[in-house]
Amino acid sequence: MGRQITASLAPLLNAGCRLSVINHGEVDAYLRVETPTGQIINSDDSSFGSLTFDCRDKASSHNGWMEHWLIYQEVPYAHG
Repeated sequence: MGRQITASLAPLLNAGCRLSVINHGEVDAYLRVETPTGQIINSDDSSFGSLTFDCRDKASSHNGWMEHWLIYQEVPYAHG
């Protein structure tokens, strides 16, 4: 596990994202976030209160594209 990125849902909605809960009511339920351009990322957080995902490095991580997107869209997020 690398750095964990967390973004609140309201700013994601304001940036045009679509949010959906997959497998609602089941143990393996998760939050799916779709950007206005159709890119999809799934949240690691099962509480559905935020988008949470692992991103070791913006340049080389599989999820680095989403951190770049958050920056470009000026969506506030925390990392650590």
